[in-house]
Amino acid sequence: MADKLPLCIYNGETKQLQSGDTILVPTQATNSNNTEGASTAYVDNISYHSAHISIGAWEYSSITQGTWVWSQNGSSQLNGYLLNTGLAQNDQVNYIIGTSAGTYTFGIFWATGTNHGIITVLVDGVSKGTIDGYSSSALFGIISSLTGITFTAGMHTIGLKMATKNASSSSYALTLSSLFLFRTA
Repeated sequence: MADKLPLCIYNGETKQLQSGDTILVPTQATNSNNTEGASTAYVDNISYHSAHISIGAWEYSSITQGTWVWSQNGSSQLNGYLLNTGLAQNDQVNYIIGTSAGTYTFGIFWATGTNHGIITVLVDGVSKGTIDGYSSSALFGIISSLTGITFTAGMHTIGLKMATKNASSSSYALTLSSLFLFRTA
């Protein structure tokens, strides 16, 4: 096992992790080298949040394709959103989360519009469904969800891929404020 690293969790507290520690794993962590990723902690016993997980759109762990920026907008939840500026087919952004075993509802707070694509929601690379972002005019503060997504206990990657679009849409835009998971069973 590699040397254990201090882990800075959102509130700025840093703790030296020891074998047997139980921690709540955030959606994104920073190790002592200032590199991001939840896989930097070497702990033998990890407890995962079991009921509700909220993820800010800016807390992504990686980008598979595309150029993504945070844009300020007072009409959006959190006064802004993550946007794929190239608007290209197959643009993808990924989020690493820790979950308890169970069935969840996955949801997003976002905006829809005439140039928005269809999001393919991937969990560990497997499609769990799609959410269509097309609307005949720009709408902010939209909540969309997929139900019945099953997770095993552990770390998972949620990918949002803009693989397709509505026939009426002009592009593959994704305008995302945040994501959430609610455990339902």
